[in-house]
Amino acid sequence: MQMIWRDRLDAMNIRDTGKGYKRDGGDLKFLGQDYRKEHNLGKAREPRPWFSKSWYISTQVIKDVYARFVGDQFVGIMDSLGK
Repeated sequence: MQMIWRDRLDAMNIRDTGKGYKRDGGDLKFLGQDYRKEHNLGKAREPRPWFSKSWYISTQVIKDVYARFVGDQFVGIMDSLGK
């Protein structure tokens, strides 16, 4: 899907300048605040975090379980070396 959008942007000669997207040297008007206000488009969307809180908590739980498992295995190995 990402490749499709890149191809479309290339076909329309739209480039990211670091300060926004431009086409043929000009600004894309539909991204501007004036255009949005004139056409009653409301406020532009805010960027969202790339992961959810529940996903982050799940990874932390898995990390803790794995750390406990590895720690138990290490203790078992060290205990068997001492005998």
